[in-house]
Amino acid sequence: MLSSEHMATLAEPLLPLLEDAVANGALRSDMSIDRMVEWLTRNSTSIRYRLPPWARTVAELEKYVMEFVMAALLPARQDLQVVVDRLDRIEAQLRSGRSPPP
Repeated sequence: MLSSEHMATLAEPLLPLLEDAVANGALRSDMSIDRMVEWLTRNSTSIRYRLPPWARTVAELEKYVMEFVMAALLPARQDLQVVVDRLDRIEAQLRSGRSPPP
C-alpha cells in the first residue's frame, strides 16, 4: 500500500481533472477521488511493468485501458457513445493543457 504522502503526490495533478469529471457526470459519483487515484495508480504501475500480451500497438493498449481500467470509473447507466464523447473531450482538454469547463 502506498503511503498517504506518496498518494497525495500522485493525486495532486489528477485531482482537478477527476473532480471536474465527477461533477459533469463523466465519472462515477459514488466512488471517492482517493479511490479513483489509487485505482489509476495501481493500474498504470501494473501496465508499466507488464503490458497485456495482446496490446502490441498504442491503439490496442488504449482499448485495454478503456475496457478494463476506465470501465471501473465510468457511470454504469450511460449510453456508450455518450461515454466515448465525454472521454474524447477530456482527452482533448488534457492534450491542450486546458481545464474542463465547469
